[in-house]
Amino acid sequence: MAKILVIGYGNPLRSDDCFGLRAVEQLKKELKGQEVELIKSQQLTPELAERVAKVDLVLFVDADTDGVSGTTHTRRIYPTSAQATSAMMHHLDPSGLLGLAQALYQKAPEAMLLTVTGECFGYGTQLSAEVAKALPGVVHHIEEIIEQTVHPKKMAHA
Repeated sequence: MAKILVIGYGNPLRSDDCFGLRAVEQLKKELKGQEVELIKSQQLTPELAERVAKVDLVLFVDADTDGVSGTTHTRRIYPTSAQATSAMMHHLDPSGLLGLAQALYQKAPEAMLLTVTGECFGYGTQLSAEVAKALPGVVHHIEEIIEQTVHPKKMAHA
């Protein structure tokens, strides 16, 4: 069985920036019994590299500022070279974290970044209306990715 890690990250006190955290909270309710590790974090730190190196697939979930509020994006990501990832950094982007896992543990798993375009990044704990509407779709998309990874033959016959 594939080992899967989902990391939702963002600032819980900056409105739409907490999107990744909310997605992981929702996944915890939906994925009972699944062998998927779910992590909520304010930022991607070097300490996560070991966990990343131990899985077959890592899904990063975050808010971004690209495009129209509530728009979702999914893309594959690849490790940044170790030279571009400074060991002195306190936080990383997903590619940098993959690069650190590769440099330290000789393994960077397949990875995807799932984002939603935020509208409000000011102080607050609530998602904006458009971002809140996008949350169930992103959670469902993550569940589909997990299902395809865990049961690839089952999905091919569906």
